[in-house]
Amino acid sequence: MVTSLIIGSKITLKFLFTKIFIAIVLLGYSIAMYVLLGLADTLKESPFIKTNIKRFNCLGYIFFIEAIVEATYSSIFRPNEGIAQIFGLNITINLVTLAIISLTFF
Repeated sequence: MVTSLIIGSKITLKFLFTKIFIAIVLLGYSIAMYVLLGLADTLKESPFIKTNIKRFNCLGYIFFIEAIVEATYSSIFRPNEGIAQIFGLNITINLVTLAIISLTFF
């Protein structure tokens, strides 16, 4: 698959965007894990504190950004592989799942 993405030792746009997409997703999930570890430390005392509200909101934003990245990537590179298309936006199972998780954390 890599040989079809690199043509004549030049990196294609799809290859570059795929690598950027993977980096953004991994960074987002790494930050989410860090926030969840901080949340787990404070749950031993009392779960109802302001810092936990901020952490849940942060997790909501992280998953919302992940949903936007997924929607952008799938709309550009996999336009006909989703559940539906709304206003040129490719709706996939991953997008719906990330949006529900984001709303849950908010």
